[in-house]
Amino acid sequence: MDITLEKDDLTKMTDKYLIAFDMDGTLLRSDNTIGPRSLALINKFIALGQYVTVASGRPPRVILPYYFQTGMNGPIVSYNGAYVYEPRDLSFNSFRMTFRKEDLVSFVNGVGYDKFDIIMAESDKKIFIKKYDPSLDSFFHHEGMEVIEGDFRKILSEDTYTMIVAMKSHDWDERLVKCAFSFPGIGLRFWGGAENKFSELYHLDITKTSGLERAREFLGLDREHVIVIGDADNDVEMLTDFPNSIAMVNGEDQVKARAHFVSDFDNNHDGAALAVDKLLTSLLDKGK
Repeated sequence: MDITLEKDDLTKMTDKYLIAFDMDGTLLRSDNTIGPRSLALINKFIALGQYVTVASGRPPRVILPYYFQTGMNGPIVSYNGAYVYEPRDLSFNSFRMTFRKEDLVSFVNGVGYDKFDIIMAESDKKIFIKKYDPSLDSFFHHEGMEVIEGDFRKILSEDTYTMIVAMKSHDWDERLVKCAFSFPGIGLRFWGGAENKFSELYHLDITKTSGLERAREFLGLDREHVIVIGDADNDVEMLTDFPNSIAMVNGEDQVKARAHFVSDFDNNHDGAALAVDKLLTSLLDKGK
């Protein structure tokens, strides 16, 4: 693919788009790196005057190295929309939504503390865990955070952005879900692949869509000028709500069914950036 830009091309681009990449299973390869072709294409999008950002369930400390590596330039949607901010533009009104610590303790007690294998919640500077889990740490990373381990009900001292758990047995899943949805405005979803090892609490009215709505309004764009791409259940809302949505070919079938387009290649072969390039080229050609 030719990614070289002619000087005159830059003067022809009048339509501005916000391009939002999910990270895991989408922009990132299996080794948690971004492919060189993806990096080049993101540079191309930015050179064309487009806004590029991340919409992810990951925390800011994990997103920012990739954001600055690629030169991204749009407001970041982290924690699946619970924290939205613009690291370079202080005029952006950051948004934060947390879970009340009292509700989290009540949730744990309602399910039964002994039924949980893993409990993790984090605030801006602290991670509260029942016990260390390497697979969970590979996603959130504890570097730069104060990690507090112990009886979750006793150590939790702050409201948090996240609440991720794994049960000792899936026999307790029904009770887990019922208890989560008993709290107003709170739901629970499973993730972690075919085994669905982990589940997380989420705010019913806070999604990647709600985060991207804040970003696009700040940039003065309408919904038709937002391009989103993802692969998992936490991407379903944005893939459904925005007309220019792309699901990864490596995503689950129910996720792909909600998007308007599907990538030709998977995340290990620059599928996300290539799919965005294909769609963006089509959109810009129509706008000429």
